[in-house]
Amino acid sequence: MKKRFALLLALLAMLFVVSSCETPCQHTDIDKNEICDVCGNPYKDPNNQEQPGVNPNPDPNQPYEFTTPVTDRIQLTEDYEGKDFITDGIGTATVVAFTDGDTAIFRTSGGTKITVRFLGIDTPESTYRIDPWGFAASSYTKNALKNAKTIVLQAETLDENLRLDSTGKRYLSWVWVDGRLLNLEIAEVGLATSDASETRYAKEFNEAIQAVLKAKQRIYGTKNDPNFDYSNTRQEMTLKELRQTYGTPEAVSTKLDAGKRVVITGTVARRFGAGSAYVQTCDEDGNYYGVYVYGGYGQIKAFDEGTTVTINGKIGYYYGQLQITEVTNASIKVWSYTNKDTVVATDMHLEDISINNYDSISNLVTIQDELVITGYYDSEENNAFTLKTNYKCSDGNYLDIRVDQNINLVDENGNRIVSGEALVGKTITSITAILSYYDPNYDSQSPEKYDGHIQLMWGVYSDVTFK
Repeated sequence: MKKRFALLLALLAMLFVVSSCETPCQHTDIDKNEICDVCGNPYKDPNNQEQPGVNPNPDPNQPYEFTTPVTDRIQLTEDYEGKDFITDGIGTATVVAFTDGDTAIFRTSGGTKITVRFLGIDTPESTYRIDPWGFAASSYTKNALKNAKTIVLQAETLDENLRLDSTGKRYLSWVWVDGRLLNLEIAEVGLATSDASETRYAKEFNEAIQAVLKAKQRIYGTKNDPNFDYSNTRQEMTLKELRQTYGTPEAVSTKLDAGKRVVITGTVARRFGAGSAYVQTCDEDGNYYGVYVYGGYGQIKAFDEGTTVTINGKIGYYYGQLQITEVTNASIKVWSYTNKDTVVATDMHLEDISINNYDSISNLVTIQDELVITGYYDSEENNAFTLKTNYKCSDGNYLDIRVDQNINLVDENGNRIVSGEALVGKTITSITAILSYYDPNYDSQSPEKYDGHIQLMWGVYSDVTFK
């Protein structure tokens, strides 16, 4: 009897194994590419359907195909017609300028110019610091916005204490581009981490990142960003070599070697804010070359005028101008402290100013031709303002004078100037300033275009003599 019972159990066990191999596997907790421990066969979806967002090309030797099924599915249901983002929490907008992957400047339907920090995501940095996939995220956002027909900004709340980010200056918003939630799409293609918990789209964000997270792609993966320099090797360059390699129209237009680490040496010509400065030096023939160094929002102690420094940073481009970025106090070596006698301004005439004279861009120059201030434009976001002059450069653009938001411009009576209105109608007989290039359409036009304009960056009130 015992033998018959044992034989019966063995037959039942064999029947169970056979039937389990013929039935679609129900083990949903293993990867689709794994082998089932029960039947030894490749895992099959019990519903014989692809899961949302699953890579249709699971072969690791094939390029990963990024899909956006969650973004494709979600729709904007809130009415925005005739509404304004500032007053109503939703409304159409137009893009004014691009910053990086999760920040842009818009003008609302009510005419207000605002900086928007995209809700629910955090993309790698590409301005004051350069991270892997930072340029990719920035380009993705810019391409989406510049090709948009309709942009809608949607607030999570109208509570004034919660509408702004930690800086207190940037509005938090969902950004809908032609009916697609751009915040969600950026996360779904693996170019941003998601932090949308306790928001109206928390569920969608959690679902959207699962495919790239599982496939270990982009910021979630181990593969290198092809546009990021991982070598951490530093190329020492003179400022002349730097400008002639990366300051040309061709280099600026294509963002040549953006993110590459370089080491330069020069003297601080002018400080702009707490963490930025223009640094210059001269070659063996006495010709000066300069560059803008962007240290972010931190205090860079070495950026006092006349200080000679060696800077370890990375190649960057902002609004069409070459800059050195990812600079901290630790990446600067000071050779000599504040000696203003070493700061030399190159004499120039107005007729010499042109976007084609790119070797002189970022240099400290002195112009002793008369300039009449004919108008002004005050920033809607901060204390920066731009002065319009009567001089038309050879490239067809009028020469502007820019006062940055970080400049504390104080006149001879001790009054701070916070608007260009106070200077309209005045005639300048001499000005010492940084010769700068600015292209408001940079990143939103054809790469071959180099059609920005020259502006003078005015940093110290005593650098200007009025008639």
